[in-house]
Amino acid sequence: MEPWLDIRQRVLREGVSKRQILRETGMHGTTLEKILEHPSPPGYRRSKRPEKPKIDPYVDRIREILAQDQHIDKKQRHTAKKIWERLQQEGFTGGYTIVKDVVREIRRASKEVFMPLKHPPGEAQVDFGHALVKMNGVLRKIRFFVMTLPYSDAFFVRADERECTETFWDGHVRAFAFFGGVPRRITYDNSKIAIAKIIGPRRRELTAGFLPLVSHYLFRYHFCLVARANERGGGGTGAVHAAELPGAGASGAGLGGTERLSADDVSGRPASASSGPDPDQGTVAGGRTGLLSGPALHTLRGLPDEA
Repeated sequence: MEPWLDIRQRVLREGVSKRQILRETGMHGTTLEKILEHPSPPGYRRSKRPEKPKIDPYVDRIREILAQDQHIDKKQRHTAKKIWERLQQEGFTGGYTIVKDVVREIRRASKEVFMPLKHPPGEAQVDFGHALVKMNGVLRKIRFFVMTLPYSDAFFVRADERECTETFWDGHVRAFAFFGGVPRRITYDNSKIAIAKIIGPRRRELTAGFLPLVSHYLFRYHFCLVARANERGGGGTGAVHAAELPGAGASGAGLGGTERLSADDVSGRPASASSGPDPDQGTVAGGRTGLLSGPALHTLRGLPDEA
């Protein structure tokens, strides 16, 4: 392993020519290319899949059976043993184990695939979390509203005693004011505060408490698939560690009210930790440019005029 690492460092870091390495070591050029391509020795690798003359003619048939199973009740679907028995009736002379291995391989290849997430500027995520804080010497469970701008890694946090329509509204209003604008689109879990009924994978009947908020600020909303909160990727309550919450009541103050926790307050790092490639295209309303400089306010729409 050490000679392997030494060659990689000399060629890839120090700029030593491949020709010089070949002269010094006497190795074949193919071996050198393998060393430069792989961080560690890859070991033996087959150049082609070994032939399986008995099962290969039946692989497409197994795929067909498994595809048909997707349209029937789970209890009626074929096990590997049932597939083996059906293949025997169709002329297969091989053993059960090789059929089981093929079935496992096909099922594994057809499982859900996760694609990398991208977060365009001007999009936000909202979630509620909870944390234990000590208030006046008493350990209490609090709720906290979190709005994040994933593109810029900026977030707003506000602690309250409850998770309800009022704190949901209040969190949005204060977050918009904190960021100095309204995101173009906001992603949510399937909270009962916003959703009255789930009527399809992506279709939702909104609550009377959520509709006026959307209508006033005119942002687009997006809800994760049920049990698929991972669609959001980073951000949300994961942006706040419970142990780092300053505990709105740690100094004797109450929750809610005018208490507003910024990213600086919660984690001690800048609210505009830069993860976007471009500089900020605007300024922060209310003289907060110093706190949220950088890409934190990319493409946010202006706040609506209050009647």
